[in-house]
Amino acid sequence: MDNRPSSRKKNVTSGGTGAHRRGDGLGTGPVGSSGSFSSHSSGHSSAGKAIKRGGIGLPILLIGGYLLLKFLGGSGGLGDLGDLGGGLDVSDLMGGNNGFTDSFMNSGSSSGSAGYSADYSAVDTSVAAGSRAKRTNILGNGADQVTLMVYMCGTDLESKYGMATNDLQEMASAKFGDNVNVIVYTGGCRGWKTNGISSSSNQIYKVESGGIRCLEKNMGTGAMTDPDTLTSFIKYCAEKYPANRNDLILWDHGGGSVSGYGYDEINRNKGSMDLSKLDSALKNGGVTFDFIGFDACLMATAETAFVAEKYADYLIASEETEPGIGWYYKNWLTSLGDNPSM
Repeated sequence: MDNRPSSRKKNVTSGGTGAHRRGDGLGTGPVGSSGSFSSHSSGHSSAGKAIKRGGIGLPILLIGGYLLLKFLGGSGGLGDLGDLGGGLDVSDLMGGNNGFTDSFMNSGSSSGSAGYSADYSAVDTSVAAGSRAKRTNILGNGADQVTLMVYMCGTDLESKYGMATNDLQEMASAKFGDNVNVIVYTGGCRGWKTNGISSSSNQIYKVESGGIRCLEKNMGTGAMTDPDTLTSFIKYCAEKYPANRNDLILWDHGGGSVSGYGYDEINRNKGSMDLSKLDSALKNGGVTFDFIGFDACLMATAETAFVAEKYADYLIASEETEPGIGWYYKNWLTSLGDNPSM
């Protein structure tokens, strides 16, 4: 399909550390380094081509191991090839009666499967003894005021593919009122596809009335991976748009526990925002959040959670690489507008 999006990935020829691109594996090299980087390869040179994710599933590994043993086993060196006839059962590969096998084979989509329930209405809201109190106090009955801070480092996701513009359009298509303020900090991109967004200075926008309105035309040229830049945005939102529910989304590439968040296409020599820098930015921001989210690859790690836990009740992130288009914003923002106490 010609309109399929490109994954978030970039090949790098040299340089230091940084965040991985959204794409199809962990072995693609770092980005945000001080060295040069190459253009997209022919396999994903167009925004109209999706990248297949790498990796081999458990069943394939098991079958491969089984076949290897069959070929190498037996007195003849290659084993008995006749034994390979017929189908292969997962339980055979795992050694017959196995607890994991039974659980794996019985966890299908059938409504009669053990432990499966199609009823999602009953949510377990119990809290383990000794848990800390929530940092955010939900007022309920639609009385909550929400400020959603979107820290959008556009980088090549926007300059080459317009992915940030797509997400801004999704946000603008959502239906919400004055009870939800969506504030977007833009930067880190050499060529924004949205008319009016500057590629030479950082800016702040408000999503409203089916579009975006510029609040601050020139917030300087600080690197988006500089913790001071993130801190200033958090403080700005807290001062201009006070709320009892504050949420933060960091939009860009991600590299997990090692290299952290972000790659600034303009300030390439600044590297990424590692977790210690993220910790500093959140601490100095002085705001506690309902959730901190990463619309970026690989940020759902225990180390990220240890940092986020000090400032938020929830972490929303992906253990895997994300597709280039990232999150879909329209529906959940509309639901939040309908009920800011959800």
